[in-house]
Amino acid sequence: MENEIVIDSAPEARRLPASDGWRWIVEAARLFRASWLQWLLISLVFVVIVMGLSLLPFINVVSTVLTPMLLGGVMWSAQGARQGRTPEVGDVFAGFRQRPRELFRVGLYYLIGVMIVALLLVVLLYLFGLTETFEAWRNAATMTDQPEIGGSGWLVVGLGLAGMLVVYSSYFFAPALVMLHGVSAGEAMRLSLVGFWRNWLPVLLASAILTGLAIIAMIPMMLGLIPLIPVVLLSNYTAYADVFETR
Repeated sequence: MENEIVIDSAPEARRLPASDGWRWIVEAARLFRASWLQWLLISLVFVVIVMGLSLLPFINVVSTVLTPMLLGGVMWSAQGARQGRTPEVGDVFAGFRQRPRELFRVGLYYLIGVMIVALLLVVLLYLFGLTETFEAWRNAATMTDQPEIGGSGWLVVGLGLAGMLVVYSSYFFAPALVMLHGVSAGEAMRLSLVGFWRNWLPVLLASAILTGLAIIAMIPMMLGLIPLIPVVLLSNYTAYADVFETR
């Protein structure tokens, strides 16, 4: 302070090659194999809480706000597992104990972002006179019954997808950054936005691989999803660690 030296402790998102998307999944699978039973139980608790809240009328919005707290716990447990600590089922609630306020704000900001994009879509549909067209398209019984959307309709769809992608990219790394690096919710979402777009190629590759694995996992009565869900959750941590943590 006497020398007026400013030390910036904020993490810097590094840019990684596309092939690292596959490495994130391999590393996540390795963490899962090391403590497979604990990760299955953690994933079960995570899914039951998130899905349970999502299915409750008028309360499903709570799921969006509380999910970052649960994700923060999963990220904390994954970091501990990487450092040699055995994960425990109670780790999923670590976010409620350690960083509840900022993790809650992450969920709240994400929810507000989704609502803003949805509101803008409604305004655009009204301005382009497409409200009736999209209502008929949504209620069509079959593909052949769906009306033609037209160029302006596809423009609105494209803008909506772009808006949701921006909101999602600001959320992608945010729970991990809040929980493991101690930054504020707003700063975490800014860093997540930067980290996501600097590494959109490995993120795209990892997402494509996990989507393919999910399709395969659903073939045998969806039983393959049981080990895949914890790998997906752990992939979020391995991606964060590769992008933001010091090697």
